[in-house]
Amino acid sequence: MRVEEHVERPGAFVRWRTMLESRSPFLMVFVPLTIIYLATANLSSYTHIDPLTNSLTAWHLGMTGSVVLPDHAEAAVEEQRGNVAWVIDSPRGPVSQYPPGAAALAAPFYWAWDQPMTEWFVEGFNNPDAEPIPFPLPSPAPSAIAMALATAAAMGLVAAAIPHAGGTRLSGVAAGYVGGLATTMWATSSDAIWQHGPASLWVSLAVYLAARSHLLWSGLAFGAAVMTRPPLAVVAAVVGLYLSVSRRTWRPAASIGAGSLLGLGGVVWFNWWLWRDLSVSGGYGEERLRALASADDAVSYIVNLTSSLVDPAHGVLLYSPFLLLLIPGIRAGWRQVPDWARAATVGGVVYLLVQLRVNRFSGGEGFLGYRYPLETMTAGAVVLTSAYTQWVQVRPLARLAFWVAVVVSVSLEIYWKAWVVPGYG
Repeated sequence: MRVEEHVERPGAFVRWRTMLESRSPFLMVFVPLTIIYLATANLSSYTHIDPLTNSLTAWHLGMTGSVVLPDHAEAAVEEQRGNVAWVIDSPRGPVSQYPPGAAALAAPFYWAWDQPMTEWFVEGFNNPDAEPIPFPLPSPAPSAIAMALATAAAMGLVAAAIPHAGGTRLSGVAAGYVGGLATTMWATSSDAIWQHGPASLWVSLAVYLAARSHLLWSGLAFGAAVMTRPPLAVVAAVVGLYLSVSRRTWRPAASIGAGSLLGLGGVVWFNWWLWRDLSVSGGYGEERLRALASADDAVSYIVNLTSSLVDPAHGVLLYSPFLLLLIPGIRAGWRQVPDWARAATVGGVVYLLVQLRVNRFSGGEGFLGYRYPLETMTAGAVVLTSAYTQWVQVRPLARLAFWVAVVVSVSLEIYWKAWVVPGYG
C-alpha cells in the first residue's frame, strides 16, 4: 500500500507574489506604465504653451541640429512673447527661453518621425488682442512618446531603488504604480514635453545610482537633471553635502559634485554660447534670481507655499490625497531608510522651497492639478514608501483610507485623460 504525501499548493496570490519577487522591479513598472501612457497619450494637440515651446526646440534639434527657431521669428516680438509660445530673441536668432535638456531627450524621436511642421495661423492665447501670425507647428506625437517613456522609466527606477533601502520588491513595484498613476506624472509629465518627466527620470536615476554607491555616476545623472531644470542643482548639492556629513568623509560631496558640475557647466556654457552671458538663468533673465535672494514679501511666500498644498485648482494634497495618510509615518519611515534616501528627500524639499520662492505655485493652466512638486515626490519616494510600510500598513483603518485615496487620485487622472484633454483636440 502506497501512502501519497499531500502537498498543499500555494494560493494564486502567493504564487503571484513569488513570481513578482523574482522579477525586475524596474521592468515590472516600466513596461506596463509605458503601455498605459502610450495608450492614453494626447498625440494630436497641445494644452499649454510650455510643452509647445519645448516641442519647437525638439523638432529643430532633431531635424536641423540647432536650437535656433528661424521659422518662429514673428513669435519673438514683444507683443507676441508668451502669447503663442515662449520664443524670445537671442544674438543667434529666435529661441526658446527654456534650457535644452527636455528638448534634447525628445529630439531623436522627431528625427525618427521625420515629418515637416504643419502651417498654422494663430491668433494667440495669452494676448488675444495681438495680431495673428503664421506659426509652423510640429506634431506633438514624438514628444508625447518620448515623455511617456521617460516618465515610465522614472517610476521604474523608483521601484528599483526601494529594495536597496530595505523594502521589498513588492513595495517597490507598488510605489512605482502609485507614483505613476495616482499623481500627475500620468496626466502631465507622461503626456507632453514638460521638463518634469525628463527631470524626474534623471533624479530617480541619480537616487538609484546613489543607492548602488555609484556616486560619481549619480552626480552625472544629477548633471543631466540640471541641464533639464537648472534649480535641481540644489538637490545635487544637498545630497552630496548630506552624505559627506553623514559618512564623515569628503568623498560623496566630491564625487556627486564633480558629476553634477558638468551639467551645471553645460548650462553656463550653453547660455554663454547663446546669450554671451555666463549665467544659469539664460532666457529667464535675472528676475527670478533676484527673487530668490530677496527677503521681501515673506507673506506672499507663505501663501505660495500653503496654496501649493491646498489650493482647489493646484494643491498637491487635493489631487493626490493619499499623501495625507503618509505624513504621520514620515518620522518612523525616516528612521528605517539609509542616508542616501534621507539625503534625496531633504534635497527634494529644499528644491521645492526654492522653486516656490521664484515662481507662482500654480505653474499656469492647461494641465491637471500640480506639477512643481513632482521632482520632490520623486526624490522622496523611498522615504514616502517607508512611511507607508512603517505606519499605514500596520493600521487597517489607515491602510483602507490610503488605498481609497489612491483610487480617488487615479480617478482624477482618468477623468482628465478621458474627458478633459479630448476637448483640446
